[in-house]
Amino acid sequence: TLHAIEELHNIGYLSRDVKPSNFAVGHPNALRRLIYMLDFGIARCYVDKNGNPLPRRTKTSFRGTSRYCALPQHKESDQCRRDDVESWFYMLVELTVGRLPWAGYSRHEKSKIASSKRRARTTGRRIFLENCPSQYEVIMDVIDQWPFEMIPDYDGLLV
Repeated sequence: TLHAIEELHNIGYLSRDVKPSNFAVGHPNALRRLIYMLDFGIARCYVDKNGNPLPRRTKTSFRGTSRYCALPQHKESDQCRRDDVESWFYMLVELTVGRLPWAGYSRHEKSKIASSKRRARTTGRRIFLENCPSQYEVIMDVIDQWPFEMIPDYDGLLV
């Protein structure tokens, strides 16, 4: 799934809606069972015609799914590649343990979801990642350190 996100970024687009239901596995009789990324309804081109990143916008409207969106999206900040990767990380945790701590909130309770995500990164980190491989903590630290314009080290996350 991370490779699919990387490929989308390589062609100059952000998904802005990374979540489990936006991925599918290819046919089992195919030589290679590929992971397909679906639903580009709110995807956005983040580069200009020369392939240079567009300037960061100061204010945007909310796009995405509250359960999986990156923390900056809750503040309606402009989105970047890091945000798609952060959403992937939430998806990874959910697929590993079966449920995210904020799954009980409705999609309209964005402030409660954002608070729960902040807690998961600080005081509640141990509980958030308690049934996950130890590498998940490193992944979360790495994602949190990436500046807005940085090209994520996708391969480094999978080592």
